[in-house]
Amino acid sequence: MDEPSYEPRSFLQNNWFWVYNRNIHTLEGLYVVLDANAEGISALIEMGFLERSLQNSVERKGVLFSNDGLVRFAPKDRISYWEHDYKFLPEEGSMIANFGVEGARLFGDVARTFERNSVTFGLNVKPGESPIQKVFGIGIGNFKEKEGLVFSSDLEGLNGKKCAFAISKG
Repeated sequence: MDEPSYEPRSFLQNNWFWVYNRNIHTLEGLYVVLDANAEGISALIEMGFLERSLQNSVERKGVLFSNDGLVRFAPKDRISYWEHDYKFLPEEGSMIANFGVEGARLFGDVARTFERNSVTFGLNVKPGESPIQKVFGIGIGNFKEKEGLVFSSDLEGLNGKKCAFAISKG
């Protein structure tokens, strides 16, 4: 197999790596749904579907997982957006909901290799606001001349196309 013609770290400095997950921000917390068809925000998800999917769910580190693992829910009290050191990143609710317990741990290991703490971005829905559906992306940010991983669950998609998985500039 040929080696990639780019170095992943330098690639992520100027690009978002989109994840096959739809993130639905609500007053109560964050729903994450596997987006196997890459519909992104172009196909809205009904709240009733999300709630039914989590009946008889399994809890892992305070995050609910549907029996098939396709729908996850992180309550608001498990979500902490902003800066995190690599030790806390695997405990953060939006990371667990998007990547599972093991995936969040692995991203914590990767985050340890950066000079700067990682940052998670999301939305805080206020009382009376409707749920807001976005897609998730990973990048590298430069903060005060030091690099750190950036995880964002409040993105629109690729150039307004509302896709869920692609690689794009800026």
